[in-house]
Amino acid sequence: MSFSTYSGRPVVTCTAAQAPWQETFEGYADGELVQSSVGRNLATHVAVTSGALYAKQVVGKPARVGLGTVRTYIRGQVMKPANAGFRAVAVKDLPAGRVAWTDGGSRFRF
Repeated sequence: MSFSTYSGRPVVTCTAAQAPWQETFEGYADGELVQSSVGRNLATHVAVTSGALYAKQVVGKPARVGLGTVRTYIRGQVMKPANAGFRAVAVKDLPAGRVAWTDGGSRFRF
């Protein structure tokens, strides 16, 4: 089974600089389901095609003792099916249509 985020939508080609996309999980509660391959209608900015993406509260520590305070962050937590991988696609819509990036890369913070 194939999956396309462009089905039935106009497509706009852009570079990453023209149409930046950045996911933050700060608006989600700890343990809240962000998006799943089973129910794809939860979040409009990411499409998960295998597994599930949850929000996870993480307590950050200062870089060195005495520098700054401990801070709480909300990050993404991946839950994948047994014997399978996790796949997700960034989605961005503009008034003219769905973005198809012509360049870009991925950055992850664990």
